[in-house]
Amino acid sequence: MSQNTGHAINAGNFEQLISVLVSFGISYNPTAVGLKLVGMNSKLMAANGVVGDVAAKLATQDSVDADREYLFDGLPARVTQIIGYYNSTGADPNRIEDAREFQRKILGKRATPIVPPDPNDPNPPKTISSAQTTFTQKIEHFDGLVEVVNIDSLYDPNEVELKVVTLNAFSTQLHGANTASINAGTDTATARIARDHELYDPATGLVPVALRAKEYVKALFGASSPQYNQVKGIKFRNIA
Repeated sequence: MSQNTGHAINAGNFEQLISVLVSFGISYNPTAVGLKLVGMNSKLMAANGVVGDVAAKLATQDSVDADREYLFDGLPARVTQIIGYYNSTGADPNRIEDAREFQRKILGKRATPIVPPDPNDPNPPKTISSAQTTFTQKIEHFDGLVEVVNIDSLYDPNEVELKVVTLNAFSTQLHGANTASINAGTDTATARIARDHELYDPATGLVPVALRAKEYVKALFGASSPQYNQVKGIKFRNIA
C-alpha cells in the first residue's frame, strides 16, 4: 500500500460523509462555518489537491532517485578501470596509493582490516567507520581521484571513457543526479507538510472537521437515530 493511501482514504471518506449530509436536506444546518456544506466541499477540493500533489511529488522523487541509483551503480566499475589503467603507467607508487585511497573510500573499504577486539579487554579501542559512502561523499572522493590522475602527465589513456575530460563530464552527471534527487526530496517533504496541515490541523483540518460534523449529526438526530447510523461508520484516522 502506498504511504499516501491512508490520506487519500480520509479524503474519499470525507466525500462520502458530505454525500450523506446533503441527503439530510435543510435539516442539516450547523452554525459553525466550517461544518456548512459549502465549506466542507471547499475543504474536500483542497484536500484532494494536496493529496494528489504528494502523489505526484513522490512519483517524481522515485524517478530521479532511480536515475541517481543507476548512475552511481556504474561508479565502482569506472573507478576500477581508472585505477587499473593508472597502475599500468608505471606512475609513482605514492600517487597510485593516493588514487587507491579514494577508491577505497568510494567502495567503503579500509586500507587495513580492523583487528577484532579482545573479548577479555574491559576497555576495547573505539573504531571509526570508514564507510563514507553517501552519494555526496562518493562524488567528493571521485573528484579527488580525478584530480590525482589529472595532475600526472603519465595518465594519458587512449580510451575515451577514461580520459579526464570524460571523467569530468561523468562527475557533472553525478552532481546533477544527486542535486535532482535532493531537490525532489525537498519538494516531497514540502508537499507532505501542506497535505498534513490541510487534513489534520486541529482547527481546520479535514479529519477534525469530519469528526465535528458527525458529532453535530448525533446531537441533531440522536445517538440511536438512523441518520447518525449513516455517518458513524464512516471512518477517519489522524495519521499525520
